[in-house]
Amino acid sequence: MKNSKELMVHNLMRLLPHADIQHHIPGRIRLKVRPSGFRIAMSMDSASFARAVPGIQRVKTNAVARSVVIEYDEQIISPDLWDRLKGLGEDPSKAREIEESLLALWD
Repeated sequence: MKNSKELMVHNLMRLLPHADIQHHIPGRIRLKVRPSGFRIAMSMDSASFARAVPGIQRVKTNAVARSVVIEYDEQIISPDLWDRLKGLGEDPSKAREIEESLLALWD
């Protein structure tokens, strides 16, 4: 059974191959969720995600626009981590490396 941080990372890893970065400036990223990831995005508890993940300050989902906006502290979460996460859909072999980077946020 996964603990809460492993569950948060697992859900994010499931969602990201189904999302595109629509807009990104350090500290704020907007993801456009493809129809294939809509159920995953809507099943995520954004308030719990924001409280549980170090560096995540706020998560706002918009079901109508199929978008997720994440505000984060770039001192804790490096902006390049989002680019690596985006690459997960293109290169699934990097999944373990990315998962370890996400889990390291709690260290």
